[in-house]
Amino acid sequence: MTDTIIIKRDTTYDILYLILSCFFLSFIYGGVWLLIPFLNGTVAFGISVVLLLMSLIDRQLTDFFVNKQYALGFLALPALAFIYMLTEHEKFAESHFLSVYYCLIIIMIAAHYGVDAQRRKYFLRIILFEIILMLAVNIFYTVKDPNIIRSSQLETFTVYGTGFQKLVKIQILYIAAVFCFVFVSNFSVSKHKAFTIIFVAASLWLLFEAQLTLVMLTTFILLIYVLLINPKYFKFSLVIGIFLVVILVVFSKSILEFCIDKHIFGDVTTNRLEELYMIFFNGRSFFENIQYYTANQNLYRGSSTIGRLVAYSNSFKAFFHNIFLGEWTPGALKNGGHSIWLDLVSQYGIAVLLVYRAFVKYAGRLLKNTDIYNKKAVLCFIIAFAFLGIFNYFTLAHFCIMLYIVLPYMREIISTERETKDECSLDN
Repeated sequence: MTDTIIIKRDTTYDILYLILSCFFLSFIYGGVWLLIPFLNGTVAFGISVVLLLMSLIDRQLTDFFVNKQYALGFLALPALAFIYMLTEHEKFAESHFLSVYYCLIIIMIAAHYGVDAQRRKYFLRIILFEIILMLAVNIFYTVKDPNIIRSSQLETFTVYGTGFQKLVKIQILYIAAVFCFVFVSNFSVSKHKAFTIIFVAASLWLLFEAQLTLVMLTTFILLIYVLLINPKYFKFSLVIGIFLVVILVVFSKSILEFCIDKHIFGDVTTNRLEELYMIFFNGRSFFENIQYYTANQNLYRGSSTIGRLVAYSNSFKAFFHNIFLGEWTPGALKNGGHSIWLDLVSQYGIAVLLVYRAFVKYAGRLLKNTDIYNKKAVLCFIIAFAFLGIFNYFTLAHFCIMLYIVLPYMREIISTERETKDECSLDN
């Protein structure tokens, strides 16, 4: 980021912050923390409190947090979640408040390394090491059991398996996808091209084998787009991308038929594609399909795609019914799940739009200020997670790690130093 400021601090403070922040993030995305038996969620919460206090006493850090990360609007979410926890009598350890509070700590950590570049590279290398370790472990266990990632837990707070199997988590697919965007976008200026090729190939193999359909297809399509983008003609490439999406929609029936007939993907994804074909090309309109499947949802309990269609329909109904007061609305409707952006608004109400505004403003600033190589990664992240967040559920803490830490800074340790004076304009 171009706003980096180097601040003189006490060495002990920096080292302590580095250790604590690495431990904390390791817990959030399910890294080596899980291999240490005596470390648990209680310890993680204690570390988060220390990090919060260390961050708040730094005036320059809090100014960066508010002014450069547009994070003030995000504070609406922890406040709403805290009130919800108290009024709904949810247990602290099981409430949504804990998850969004951890998002706040992640943004504070990002602010710390945004104003102090001296130890940022150590911090980023530790993160990258853990992601590589997690990727290797997930590949190892997926070879033994192709369905193991699908059966693992989304949340880090519930530990799955024993030994290294604890590192098998669905979130590795989301994290690996974002790292692929960063690595491929910066490939021409990469320090270690061989490593980049191996990491991206391994990630794509894992995405294919794990068969999380939306994540896999979204990542594959966006990576093809990244390869087509010429950084010097970024806006033109964006128009071409929109044109390709239109073509994809127009020929979607033929594409689905080809993928199903040739069985290009695994059984799980092929079954879902068959269900998609049945939904969109059965002679009924899309809204008639929603009414039909909602009325007959008991007949389709074994169908993941049709079941999700019903869930999305319920989420939209809850979204519009609860939009002002959330679940405090008299006669509030329950959302159907599988849609984090809709779920949050239907649960907490319209105030969540302040949070989304903070995310959008920060992502827009990041897209504007980063160099033309990393713009591709940022753009793909925005498209992927805007889309996936409507049709899928992912942990908001992992989203914040990728938006506030990985995208702005990870290229610093994987790419060569380059002048961006003449490259910053998208109109070159």
